[in-house]
Amino acid sequence: MKKTVPLFHILPAIFFFIVAATALLSLLSPLTFRLVLPASIALYFLVAVFYAQRFARNASILLMTAGVAALFFIEQPVRAGADAISRSAGMFVLFSVIPALSYMFTHLEGSTGEAEDRPDHGIPGIKPNKLIRLWFTASTQFILSVVMSIGAVWITAPLFRKDGLDTRTIQRGISLGYAVNVTASPFDVIVHTALLLGGLNYNQYIGGALLVAFMYILIFSAVELASRPYGHKSGQNRKADSTGSSFLSRPEVRRCFIIHILALFTISTVSSTIFSEVSSSIVVGIAAGIYFCLWTLLQSTRKTWVSLSKNQVQSIRNFSGFLPLLIAASFLGTLLPQTPLISIISTIVGVIERLPAFAAILMIMTSTVVLSLAGIHMLVTIVIAGTIFSPVSLGLNSTGFALLLVVSYVCAMNLSPLVPFTSILAQITGEKNPITMISRLAAAWLAVILTAPLLLLCFFPA
Repeated sequence: MKKTVPLFHILPAIFFFIVAATALLSLLSPLTFRLVLPASIALYFLVAVFYAQRFARNASILLMTAGVAALFFIEQPVRAGADAISRSAGMFVLFSVIPALSYMFTHLEGSTGEAEDRPDHGIPGIKPNKLIRLWFTASTQFILSVVMSIGAVWITAPLFRKDGLDTRTIQRGISLGYAVNVTASPFDVIVHTALLLGGLNYNQYIGGALLVAFMYILIFSAVELASRPYGHKSGQNRKADSTGSSFLSRPEVRRCFIIHILALFTISTVSSTIFSEVSSSIVVGIAAGIYFCLWTLLQSTRKTWVSLSKNQVQSIRNFSGFLPLLIAASFLGTLLPQTPLISIISTIVGVIERLPAFAAILMIMTSTVVLSLAGIHMLVTIVIAGTIFSPVSLGLNSTGFALLLVVSYVCAMNLSPLVPFTSILAQITGEKNPITMISRLAAAWLAVILTAPLLLLCFFPA
């Protein structure tokens, strides 16, 4: 007798794909964008919030309630609310193809005809150790994040688990790799926001961004070396560690991995450039979906489609564990600058100008983190800081000022449980509460907060 899937399991997937389809149709019809799309996202939120873990559910409801309350202080609240909730529409298109891409990357041996259980002896000439594992996860995460942004986490985490890495290394590596992407990527919205506020172009900025990325790497490497040895209760694969086994160390698998990375990077870059007026999440989602379809046609295996059909609904249900938080955070973050609260925050931030340069920079960074803990998205805070302060008032040049805003954003992104990145990373690595995972990242990011002011003042003085 054929087993049926309960409606409870497929309900979030149904509403998820309704939103994704509506987001695509909104490209052709402004009326769909203004009316149908906000309604479909709101309906999905109401359904999906019940599938989220308790912490994400409570945080989502709190942030959404605060966003709705903010509408009472805004002119044209209906239009403002519709535009605010539609800000997250592109993520539905992108995440529609994430399960397919995750399957593609975790079944690279299927492209070569090699058996999945083929014996392996690790990376030739290199003995696996803490730093190699950390750098491997971080570099892989960075490359994919440039293409897929936050959606890459859903590809890399299963890939790293299959490669025999422990949970702690996966979390730290993804945190480091994604932070480097947010700091240095020419495609990231945070970088472009900081460039606009600092009055720079990307060529003026990238040298400083690479220096800051190197600071991240040094701090994470020091924390990794100082941490407990492998084998503690962090989900480590003892067999993989003892044999040096690595899924990606196989030459034929590595070739396929590199081909996929380069192909996705190329088509995403080209398509985002051609269709620059369209949300990058939608463009990259469509381009990546086309690439996957071409890959499966070349494979011509029924097994691929059968496996995908079984995995798709469960993956979308997993996404529903964090997407409500993403929607709510985006909704509140978009509305807050339009409320009287913006003047209160501006007054508090303005006091910082009277502090010494080191203390002022440190205060901006810590304030961004503290406000993110209160549910105020760090993008809102850095835009306020970037508007109120001038680089000279903080003892920095324009490059140092832009880097201050980006580093403040990145630190808050990794230290606040109310930020979608930490919620996603916690869920995909099996943590019931993001705070547990944040505790493993806290030492590195607190060190960044203390080190960054010195680095900025030394290398980017006014």
